[in-house]
Parts: sequence; C-alpha cells; structure tokens
Amino acid sequence: MRFILVIGCLMAVSAQVSAQPMPGCAAGSSIVRRSELPAQVVAAIPFVFADPGQRFQKTDVVETPGLPGHRLICAEQRGDNYLVHFERGGIAYGYQSLLIRRDGAGYVSAPAN
Repeated sequence: MRFILVIGCLMAVSAQVSAQPMPGCAAGSSIVRRSELPAQVVAAIPFVFADPGQRFQKTDVVETPGLPGHRLICAEQRGDNYLVHFERGGIAYGYQSLLIRRDGAGYVSAPAN
C-alpha cells in the first residue's frame, strides 16, 4: 500500500515538473558553458553548478556525494547584464533563472522568475 502511495505522489510531482516549461535562450545568442561566462558573473552566482550534459544532483537521493545541485541550461548577455537559466535538483526538481546585473565594478544576482 505504501508503495502505491509513493508511486502516486511521484507521478503527481512528475506531472507538475513536466508542466513547467524549460527556460531557454534566443537562438544564436546563448552561452552554454561556464567557461564562456565572465569570471565576475560566475562569482555572483550563489551556488555551484554543472555545465550542460554533466552530472548533477537531480534528485534528493544522494548517489554521488559532491555533485552540484544545479546545472546550466543556457545564459544570454543583455547589455551589461546576463540572464542565466539552470536546472535545479533536489526534492523538488525544477528550473531557476537568475538575472546577474552590473553593480558598479562587479555583478550581483537576483531571482528572475
């Protein structure tokens, strides 16, 4: 009985996640590797993240300790600012976007969604 309840809960969460559209970047203007972002922009992101295609902690079940909890989808430069989209792992897998904006000599991040 517990197994059926767990499966039902997982299906409900899966349906919610799949209903959430994956953020994307404009064709031809997207940055798809950490190394393509300026070091100051990476430093403004408040968490460690993997590049697209690399492993990350997608669920709350830790199979490989030390994996980052986020994975880059893409980023786009908009003037002096960067809009950066991530997959977010953990108990509630989803997507997260940050606006990294120029602030004086450096950059600061703010949630974009």
